[in-house]
Amino acid sequence: MEASSAVSNLPELSPAFHPLCIADPGDVPPSPEQLVSIITLLQQADICCCFVQEYGLNYYGARRVTNAMPIGRTDFWLLLPASYCYIICEPDNIEWSQGNLPYPKLPGFVQSLLDTKQYVDLCDLIDGQDLSEEWGIEHLDLSGNSDTKWLEWLIQGMRDDGIEDIHIFIDAKPVSRLDSWKKYITTKQTRMGWKYSPEIYATRFRKVGSKDPRTRNKPGL
Repeated sequence: MEASSAVSNLPELSPAFHPLCIADPGDVPPSPEQLVSIITLLQQADICCCFVQEYGLNYYGARRVTNAMPIGRTDFWLLLPASYCYIICEPDNIEWSQGNLPYPKLPGFVQSLLDTKQYVDLCDLIDGQDLSEEWGIEHLDLSGNSDTKWLEWLIQGMRDDGIEDIHIFIDAKPVSRLDSWKKYITTKQTRMGWKYSPEIYATRFRKVGSKDPRTRNKPGL
């Protein structure tokens, strides 16, 4: 997906860039049945889990590419602790898709992106769900600032892994949650650019009056 000018200068933080996430030519994406079977194994071991990052964003209506032909397709999973994703991974915080796969509930997902300053993902989630400023006031904690302590912990973890500071694109400086929410919720039209007519589209990903993408049964989501 082509990044819009409104968010193209924002840093992305994604496990997809982990060194282990290197596929081989000829790899195939997991089938919906394989996804469900692995989730079932984790459940049987009393391990609560959910999909985040690209899969989570796509479930909520964004259009992220989860694999790339030039480097092959992934046929493995990258399991991460909930603390890495700033998610409280408990059954009450999980919702299940029509394809029987777990995702963080929308308020918790949005809150995690806001608190960790993952603004590219936040914009995609806002546009995928066509969220409003009022929705955030009702469902989010907009008091205080982003979580500087967590961001500093993440930066130190990357340093401990041998990543040089010049390659760490994370700014731990505290930012007002409310200011950030207002900034990105009021720029939906700007992110649409010239390609999407406001008479037809509510956001980059949603037409005016379209149904919540979660109501559609999408294989693999």
